[in-house]
Amino acid sequence: MSVSPFVLSRPIYALSNVLSTTLSTRDPEGAPDTLLAIIEFLVPVTILLDNYLEQIYNGNGRSLGEEQAGAYAVLAGRLSAQFGVDGAACLQRFVCELQQRPIHGRTMAGRMLTMLLTPRVRSKRDATLLTDYLAAGRLGQRGAYCDHHYAACPFSAFHYFDDLRNATARLR
Repeated sequence: MSVSPFVLSRPIYALSNVLSTTLSTRDPEGAPDTLLAIIEFLVPVTILLDNYLEQIYNGNGRSLGEEQAGAYAVLAGRLSAQFGVDGAACLQRFVCELQQRPIHGRTMAGRMLTMLLTPRVRSKRDATLLTDYLAAGRLGQRGAYCDHHYAACPFSAFHYFDDLRNATARLR
């Protein structure tokens, strides 16, 4: 039995990004730090070049808002599937809280998260596609209680990292 080579080969551009950080203790006496854990997040990205190039050459390229709306839909779906939560509400809560935390100036990972998850609008169509996420960002900028506005989401990614930082501080 033979398989056509065209079935298995398709032009793609695949990236496998790993965001890593360490968790360690500090000894006030000057002893070497103790490494407790290495935390890694894998962010795979696959671009199907044949579809992408076809859209560009036919003048049907997607706008930035369409790209972001698609990415938000995928992320919300993953949150729902993996954790059984309202993925859209959790992503909107994250966008809201992201506007209240200056993580873009702390680390490269913070800069990337801020860049990717802050809605950007260049047209009325983009604004229509991203209405809920733009509203979440505005709430965050005004200092609203994001947990109250997005009560359907039972957790905050930022609270998780705050708890982790506090636990690490107690170990020092």
